[in-house]
Amino acid sequence: MTIHEIQFDVDTPSLNAAQLHKLVDAYLANRRKHTKPKTAKGYKFKIRPFITWWNEIGPNRAWILSADDLPEFERYLEEVLDWGWSSRNDAVKRVKQMFKWAHQIGHLAVDFSIFVPRPRGGAPPKLPLTLDDLEALLKGCWHMSNPVRNRAIIAVLAGTGLRREECASLQIENVTLFEDGAGYLRPSKTKNDTPRLVAFDAATGVFIRQWLDIRGKNAGPLFPSRNGGTNLSPDGLYKVVMDAAKLAGVNVETHDLRRMFATIWSKRLRGNAYGQLLQKQLGHANYSTTAIYALQGVDEVLDALRSDRVSPIALLTKGEKKLPDKRSIAYQGVQ
Repeated sequence: MTIHEIQFDVDTPSLNAAQLHKLVDAYLANRRKHTKPKTAKGYKFKIRPFITWWNEIGPNRAWILSADDLPEFERYLEEVLDWGWSSRNDAVKRVKQMFKWAHQIGHLAVDFSIFVPRPRGGAPPKLPLTLDDLEALLKGCWHMSNPVRNRAIIAVLAGTGLRREECASLQIENVTLFEDGAGYLRPSKTKNDTPRLVAFDAATGVFIRQWLDIRGKNAGPLFPSRNGGTNLSPDGLYKVVMDAAKLAGVNVETHDLRRMFATIWSKRLRGNAYGQLLQKQLGHANYSTTAIYALQGVDEVLDALRSDRVSPIALLTKGEKKLPDKRSIAYQGVQ
């Protein structure tokens, strides 16, 4: 496949881009050959808006993509999709990489990557998420269409440190609840495809129990999509958190909740032994080496959660910061 360059102006190269989607497909196929499946999936997610944007404006330009058009894509990401700087930067990187690859293998006579501008602004400083932020997120969920489910999602992310893909993959049968409200989660999908258990404390268990009671099933997706038959996708889960953040006026993404769990744990539970437990809980790739020496497992993580009240959800609901949420829900949960 070749997309021929059309040189309208010496300073402004243009492309006959009626088949731009095929070029993107070829690029993604190349990425699947050279990266892990999850990485390739991330590339697809980040470059997909480029095709959506071009399909919207292409007909009005007779499918001729000019180098001068490319700054509009970055504005589309910010003004239409409302993506933050980091997400916009990732999307722009994928488009630049695609054009560079196409030029290197001969699909394009000109390297159009040089015309793709950097996102405006810069990366915002990463500040630790506060308990006030977490409280606002949980309260913001009351203004959403599925508040109890969404509160449980945020509680699980903040109260366990799970990745969003792991959280989205949970099945009801993956949940183990004990009499005191604490328990385990077993994600169906993990970063390294290695089965693992993740502990949660009783404070987080309240949110899970409330949602399970409303869910009213013994099996199936813990956090279902709109149709109820399949799991909420990682992108859908991301949207839940972002929508709650917008309602709450909080600048937060899903991974910030994971960082919050790790930050509070590290501040309150110091020492190598607790560090090993945290590594176990977060499921870092290099834990297999640590495990040879640590000889600690998820039971020790649960003991630490029960005795030390270190998860953000526990701090929020047990005295560190009261949750003044007077709304009633169908089920009050484990007290």
